[in-house]
Amino acid sequence: MVDMVHDSGLGRPKIVRLEGPHQYGGYNEVRTWVNGTTCYLLDGQFHRLDGPAFVDAEGNRTWHRHGREHRVDGPAVEFTDGLVEFWVNGRQVDEHQFRGITRVHRPGWRRLFDWKRQ
Repeated sequence: MVDMVHDSGLGRPKIVRLEGPHQYGGYNEVRTWVNGTTCYLLDGQFHRLDGPAFVDAEGNRTWHRHGREHRVDGPAVEFTDGLVEFWVNGRQVDEHQFRGITRVHRPGWRRLFDWKRQ
């Protein structure tokens, strides 16, 4: 996705590389283009723990963990027109499924959210 933004005629992004993962966000690189598009990366993959990992110039926002769409406290994709998408560990789910699987005591919680095993 980062390369698609670069190829869209926006020119080269301003790149800020951190020596280690950010204390709260977990990312080690931030790329910002002249139109305001911003992405947060960890070792070349979209990743951010404290907010959206990708925000485009129109304000569409996407939450990622380790390169996968993922958010457990709301929709992982928010479009400026009001549409939303729910994603958990790289899998798209409908809102009803999302409400069920984000309950802390639901069976399978650990398996579903353990992204390192999958």
